[in-house]
Amino acid sequence: MKKKRNILKKVLLICCMVGLLFTLTCYENYSEVAAASKASYKIVNKRQVKRTKGHKAEYLYQLPQLKGKSAAIKKINKSLMADYKKTFEYKRNLFNYFKGIEATPINYIYYINKCKVTYNQKGYVSFKFTSNWHAGGIGETKEYGLTYRLRDGKKMTVQDLVYGKRSS
Repeated sequence: MKKKRNILKKVLLICCMVGLLFTLTCYENYSEVAAASKASYKIVNKRQVKRTKGHKAEYLYQLPQLKGKSAAIKKINKSLMADYKKTFEYKRNLFNYFKGIEATPINYIYYINKCKVTYNQKGYVSFKFTSNWHAGGIGETKEYGLTYRLRDGKKMTVQDLVYGKRSS
């Protein structure tokens, strides 16, 4: 009876040691996915210029692109690309208008959308876009921003970032 008990204790001890060893080796290879607190990025100038005698039309869009291969970074870059594609209508209108200005005193028309990173900390990145459009006497300037959470690539809204009740 004592022999069976001693053998059972040894088998149980060996099983515990193997389990502990297995747990420790698996734990070392396991890496937890954590969001970066800061994003590295580059700003790409998407530019197109058309010229004729004394006339010029310029389209410029500064497209920010985050560096990385995670799903969140890809999602953010895809959203930024969609924002860029929204300006194609401005580009098309600008160059259509340019075709008709040769007989006018207007010598420079443009659509310029500049980008600046205003916040890049604590797992969030925020871009400020300043858009200027000018065609002779007609012009427009507007500013807008895009903010993303680096952990999952979610596009944030004001309600997501401001504390308090939605009604206040």
